[in-house]
Amino acid sequence: MKKLVCIIAAAMGICAAASAQKTSDLGAWLNLQATASIGKGGYALLRGEYRANNDLKNTECMFMVLAGGYRFAPWLSADLGYEMWSIGSNLNQKAVLTATGTLRRENLAFSLREKYELTFTPSGSTNNCLRSRIRGQYYSEGAFRPYLAAELFAWSGWQRALFYIGTEISLSKHSTIDIFYCYHMPNGAMPVSTLGLGYYFNFSL
Repeated sequence: MKKLVCIIAAAMGICAAASAQKTSDLGAWLNLQATASIGKGGYALLRGEYRANNDLKNTECMFMVLAGGYRFAPWLSADLGYEMWSIGSNLNQKAVLTATGTLRRENLAFSLREKYELTFTPSGSTNNCLRSRIRGQYYSEGAFRPYLAAELFAWSGWQRALFYIGTEISLSKHSTIDIFYCYHMPNGAMPVSTLGLGYYFNFSL
């Protein structure tokens, strides 16, 4: 386990150093999320996120997410959400439908998430996007839960891809920190190396 954590830390350091090259950009994603369990399988979540780019000199965007969903089985959940994005002087709104399937075996978990996004722009037009993410995670007896993930954005051709390496750190029964490195490959644009930090709080109603 210690070796795995060291490998993740070293990879994140190498990637961050590589991002200083002129051929790529360095960004940061910071987020807070609260999730409430409702009844036997229901849940609701509220999330806020801030993103910076241009070597951390520029605010790329900020957004808020409000969603509600249901866990149909230990391995299957789905939710419907509303997102409001502030990108420069533009304010975009999204309707989002997500389904996640998870296969867990001993200390390993593999999940596939399909997310459909319908974006409403200030000009009145709409955009479609299907996001497919596969993720593998190791659950240890300790606080660290390292993971790898890859996500593809597509609709009539691929739009961009994200590759993650990181770890969740359990602080208590109800709170978790997520630290990660993400390599972002937009179609036809300069790649972005992103460092991320998230805090997640879970509780029951």
